[in-house]
Amino acid sequence: AALSYPAALMGYDCVHEAVTDRDIADWTLRLMKTEVIPVLAPIPGVDYQRYLATCLARFGNAEVRDTIARLCQDGSNRQPKFILPTITEALASGRPLDGLALEVALWCRYCAESDVLDDPRAERLRDAARQARHRPAAFLDLSDVFGGLGQQERFAKAFARQVEAVWAGDVRSVLRGFLNGKAA
Repeated sequence: AALSYPAALMGYDCVHEAVTDRDIADWTLRLMKTEVIPVLAPIPGVDYQRYLATCLARFGNAEVRDTIARLCQDGSNRQPKFILPTITEALASGRPLDGLALEVALWCRYCAESDVLDDPRAERLRDAARQARHRPAAFLDLSDVFGGLGQQERFAKAFARQVEAVWAGDVRSVLRGFLNGKAA
C-alpha cells in the first residue's frame, strides 16, 4: 500500500517501474524503516530489514509484471489488516506516525480520484474521500474500515495535516517533503 497509492497517483501502471522512481522507493523505505518495522513484534528467525529488501527486489523485477492496480485493489479490507494495526501500535507506544498518516491520506486521495476503484466499498470510499478534501474526518468516519481510529486525536490530527498536504500539492512534492523532514 505504501508504494501503490503514490505510484497510482503519479501515473504508474507497473510496480517495477514505480520502484525505480527514487521518490517512491525512498518514501517506501523510510516509512517501513522508521514507522513500520519498529512497531512489529519480533519473529524468531525473521530479519525485517532483509525481508523488506527482498520485497523491494521482487517488486523491481520487470519479469514479475505486477500491476499497481492489483496492489491498490481492496484497500478497505487490506488497510485494516496491515496499515491500521501499525497505526494503533504506534499510538500505543508513542512512536511517530506522520508517515502512516500520509499513507492513509494518499489512499484517501486515490479513492477520490480513481476512475476504477476496485473495492467492495468503492462508492462509500469515493464519497467519503471526496468529502475529506474539505473535512478530513469524513474518511476516518468510515467505522467499518477504521474502527475507532478516527477518534484517536493524535492520529486524526496527523491525518488531517497529511490530507491537506496531499490535496494542496502534487504527490511527488509531498513525498519529497516527507523525505526532507518537512512533513505536513
